[in-house]
Amino acid sequence: MTLFLFKVVNFVLLVLILYKLLKNPLKNYLEKEKEKIFKTKEELELEKSRLEQAVRELDMKIENAQKEAERIIKVAEKQAEKKKEQILKEAEKIIERYKEALEREVENEIYLLKYKLKNIAVNEALKEAEKVLKERLTPEEDEKFIKRSLSKI
Repeated sequence: MTLFLFKVVNFVLLVLILYKLLKNPLKNYLEKEKEKIFKTKEELELEKSRLEQAVRELDMKIENAQKEAERIIKVAEKQAEKKKEQILKEAEKIIERYKEALEREVENEIYLLKYKLKNIAVNEALKEAEKVLKERLTPEEDEKFIKRSLSKI
């Protein structure tokens, strides 16, 4: 039993010596590890809050970009509508000018046809009058008529 007691005392002494020797280094090591863990935790929380802020900023930028895109689309649609109206007005003006030009051309053609028809009618009337006069006038009356006409000129 003394041997057993001796072994127990040796074991207790060994544990006490190890405890005495390793207590401070082990305590320091565990404190440093604890500090590292807390520091890492704080850094990770800080990084998490930075990332969350960055995500919020990106969301705001995306929202602003969408609003800007919608605004640009509305402006473009308004400009396209104005351009469409302007093109239609110009087309109407061009059509009106062509219409007026065609009307003038038709009026000119009618005037020319009336003039030609008048000339034809006058020539035909003169031929008919000459024919009638030749039948009814004697050569003396014809000479008198010519002299009277020349004197008027």
